Amino acid sequence: MNIFSNNIRGIGGEVKREWIKNSRIQHHSVFVGLQETKSYEVKGGLDKFIWGPGNFQSEVVDPMGLFGGIVSLWDPSIFCAVESIKGVGFLCIKGVWLKSKKTVCFVNVYAPQDLNEKKLLWNKLFDLINSDSNVCWTVFGDFNAVRFPEERLGSIFCPQGAYYFNKFIFLDGLLEIKMGGRRFTYMNSKEDKHSKLDRYLVSPNVLDSWPHLNVTTLPRVHSDHCAIIISSNQLDFGPYPFRFFNSWLKDQNLEMIIVNGWSLGLNFGLNKIVSPLSVVVHKLKNLKEHIKAWRKEVIEANKKEPDELTNTINAIDLLAESGPMHEDLLKNRQYTYQKILEVESSRMEDLRQKS
Repeated sequence: MNIFSNNIRGIGGEVKREWIKNSRIQHHSVFVGLQETKSYEVKGGLDKFIWGPGNFQSEVVDPMGLFGGIVSLWDPSIFCAVESIKGVGFLCIKGVWLKSKKTVCFVNVYAPQDLNEKKLLWNKLFDLINSDSNVCWTVFGDFNAVRFPEERLGSIFCPQGAYYFNKFIFLDGLLEIKMGGRRFTYMNSKEDKHSKLDRYLVSPNVLDSWPHLNVTTLPRVHSDHCAIIISSNQLDFGPYPFRFFNSWLKDQNLEMIIVNGWSLGLNFGLNKIVSPLSVVVHKLKNLKEHIKAWRKEVIEANKKEPDELTNTINAIDLLAESGPMHEDLLKNRQYTYQKILEVESSRMEDLRQKS
């Protein structure tokens, strides 16, 4: 099992969709649940850009005006969906996990902020989960609620809200999979309020099929919520092949690389007569090798830059969890995020040319 979940705060941005797709591929997620899509154009439209290459299926709960919206996407070769159940604040996909032949339900949740509306949602989910105790239930997403006082920082803990949320979890017999990586999943724009609003809850029989589940948070980059992944395995992927892209023409070093590569001396021997065409062929070969060597260096640097920028943002966010955020750090985070957008925009230009 490997599920990617994120309150994405609007799915319209191309950079954001590309990040989701790459995160899914990198972590080999076979089920993706997004909350707060704020779009009516996901199913049959934007969903293919979210998922990326390969066969997939999707289902949505449309937003109400400019607010809300839920989408779930999955690999039908791994999970065969047979039914979708929709309600205010949730999207349930019921089907068969083909490898184990187990009936499973993935419930993607985007809970309202109002306490009374949350209570109605907990009651609906309670009835849904208790309708079939043989199903392996995985309930995940943005619950807009915390369970304990230590799951908030810089904001007021609501004992009543926590009571009803914990009651729902307890009466349904759900278990929360421990989250690694950080204490909180939500941080406001000023970085002075933190909450653990996103999580994974499972029925006990899920652990019979997947006994080594773990939940990991990804750095918060394109939303005010961290993406969270529940997984039982991880895969690594190899390097990308060499290819010439138009975006290289924007690199100020390219002109010098071409001049140097073209100017390299050719050794044909002292008395050998060489045709002008042979000279051009050998110069082109030298130029190609020169560009390949340059691109190898650039590719290695480009691989490190997004990780370094993301690590900078993650370090600032973790520092903010321990106390008030200094204005200089906040500006540094905003600057770093703009650099990430520039790097991602350049990479997406390459992808458009490749397609």
